[in-house]
Amino acid sequence: LDSGLFALMMFWDLLLESGQTCSKALAPYAAWPHSGEVNLRIECGDWRGMSAQVIQMLEDRFSSDAENSYVTKLDGIGVYHPKSPDLPKTDDFLQIDPQGDPSGKTYRLVAKDYRPDWWFNVRASNNEPLLRINYECQDAAHLQSQAKGLIDAVHAFCVKHGATVEVESPGNLAIT
Repeated sequence: LDSGLFALMMFWDLLLESGQTCSKALAPYAAWPHSGEVNLRIECGDWRGMSAQVIQMLEDRFSSDAENSYVTKLDGIGVYHPKSPDLPKTDDFLQIDPQGDPSGKTYRLVAKDYRPDWWFNVRASNNEPLLRINYECQDAAHLQSQAKGLIDAVHAFCVKHGATVEVESPGNLAIT
């Protein structure tokens, strides 16, 4: 059997056994409001170096106790807010999968009961002078302003350090 068809059959079986509707069974997995992938084109003599500086700036900012956020550098920088009192360190929140990735260097598993209010990832493209930004939050009313605040901070940092920045792709946001 094709794996897609097999997955569908398993889902149907789950519905039959639970008596739930599709929407009820899928509700815990509903997508959060998100920015889509926003691409910022960085123009300067060393875009890779500038990208690394942006990621370092974000790490410095969001690692502070005042920000109350988890910071991970698995792929660029990921920031998750707020911290949970039950999970004081990033390694408590992003747990190593001993079977799939015992080193924890490729991916981690989010602690079972943790749900951030918002999170973002900023990473440099491997082959283009782009910073790629993804932002998600539970509250759609705050998505545009919070994501734009992050983009504005990245833009201001780059300009301050001699780069020009333009939004190449705004994702789902109303920005230019």
